[in-house]
Amino acid sequence: FDIDRHLIPDVFGTISFILLLLLPAISMRLFAEDQKQGSFELLLSAPLASWEIVLGKFLGAMGFVCMMLLSLSHCFLGLFWMGSPDIGVLVMNIVSILFFSGACISVGMLFSSFTKNQLIALSLSFITCLIFWISDGVAQLGSGKFSEILSYISFIPHLDQMSQGALHIKDLGYFFCFIFFFLFVTMQRVEANRWT
Repeated sequence: FDIDRHLIPDVFGTISFILLLLLPAISMRLFAEDQKQGSFELLLSAPLASWEIVLGKFLGAMGFVCMMLLSLSHCFLGLFWMGSPDIGVLVMNIVSILFFSGACISVGMLFSSFTKNQLIALSLSFITCLIFWISDGVAQLGSGKFSEILSYISFIPHLDQMSQGALHIKDLGYFFCFIFFFLFVTMQRVEANRWT
């Protein structure tokens, strides 16, 4: 039984699906709760740039995700008890989960910055992340340039490459650009609130 090819990608595939359900709930409060309670104006009046506010909330949410992953460390240690997994494959799966978490949190932050209602932020961020999750499956139904675009914007092909232990520049670029885009738009939204 090949742990590296069968067990590790399946375990982390299950973790990423669970995170798809949890991450919108983690990120829904990041700005919506501040706007609802009226503490958002206090945050904007602090001597902080908009990018510092956005980056601070993003890193705080990512820290929470890292603590959740640390709670699974006994599962990773169990893999070494069962056999001898490849450290590179295990590390790349953890890295892929972190990139995926960052992407979903950045989407949730954007929708949280647009509304005071946490349930609206939760619903919109979950639907958006789900679209990015299933777009590869939709792309398989057709062919042509549009199907290639749908496949490329999906999380799944990039996560699959990384789950096999392969680190490609296009996968790193995809996640960096994805996270940067949503954080940048969130920063513009926070900056716009300073002037309204």
